Amino acid sequence: MKQLLVVFFSFVSAFCFSAEVPSWLTRPENEYPTSHFIRAIGEGASLKQAQNSALSAISLYFDAKTEVLTQTLKESKSVLEGAVSSFSTNQSYSQISNISSTADFFCVNFSESYYSEKTGRYSVLAYINKKDASKIYRDRISYLMSTIYSCQQYAKDEKETFSASQALHKAIKLSELTRKYIDAEMTIVPSDVGNYQSELAAINTITEMYTNLKKQMTFSVVMTKNDVRYGGVFTTISSILSERGYSYSLANSNYKIEMDISSVEEHAPAGEFVRPSITILVVNNAGNGVYTYSKNFSKIGGKTLEQAYSRSSSKISADLKENFLAE
Repeated sequence: MKQLLVVFFSFVSAFCFSAEVPSWLTRPENEYPTSHFIRAIGEGASLKQAQNSALSAISLYFDAKTEVLTQTLKESKSVLEGAVSSFSTNQSYSQISNISSTADFFCVNFSESYYSEKTGRYSVLAYINKKDASKIYRDRISYLMSTIYSCQQYAKDEKETFSASQALHKAIKLSELTRKYIDAEMTIVPSDVGNYQSELAAINTITEMYTNLKKQMTFSVVMTKNDVRYGGVFTTISSILSERGYSYSLANSNYKIEMDISSVEEHAPAGEFVRPSITILVVNNAGNGVYTYSKNFSKIGGKTLEQAYSRSSSKISADLKENFLAE
């Protein structure tokens, strides 16, 4: 039995990392010539650290910041999930929606890792096949632009200003990702620099359209139940409007945000609990609802009822920052 365990361990070790110094570490140009690949070697105390180090070096090649790209991917994925039912190219959607990291975005592959017994550190090579990556980028750009054009056309045809602005907001979020793909594709194939003039011009036009629409809208916020314990939520809504670039006024608004928050209280030996729910309705001057958002939250507790309500308010505010007007 002990011999079997030794054999098994040896097999797993060989599978996880190379025992001998690999050629990609000593002669990377022979294995991954720069004429066909973008490559970078990373090192770290763990395999994950080594991969992250190599990936950071790859990102520098594209002049991309990982945290900025990750946020763009997150926001774009949210928009695509909301729009997928409107578009038929589900295969392209799936391809993009599965991108959740810098490695996925840049089509990065990793070599077999190498562990040095002498230094106690891992090494790994990250590489991008230029030809394959360029094709993938072009496919993704094409799909994203088709979605952007659909949002733009919807905004042109839509008579309700707020609904049109929401469509353009989606288009702008996707435009941010599209720009990054265009930059990446032109970095890999510099000769393609003139191939995306129409796409970039369209993106600029959408930004101008969105800015002009926002100037036509002014919002006011009212709470149907004036509960001072949720005053922080009122402030959160106002800050979201400000961050979006919308005008906010207590009077002379053409859109009213009606916010209703209710809570069910529970008293227990372990403490005090509230179970909040929120419903938000955006209404235009004609009295028509143009946007709704609602959510029921799980039970939130504290030592006192005041503490439970404070935590409840913070929970609702955090959710609104993430989701209100994001669809």
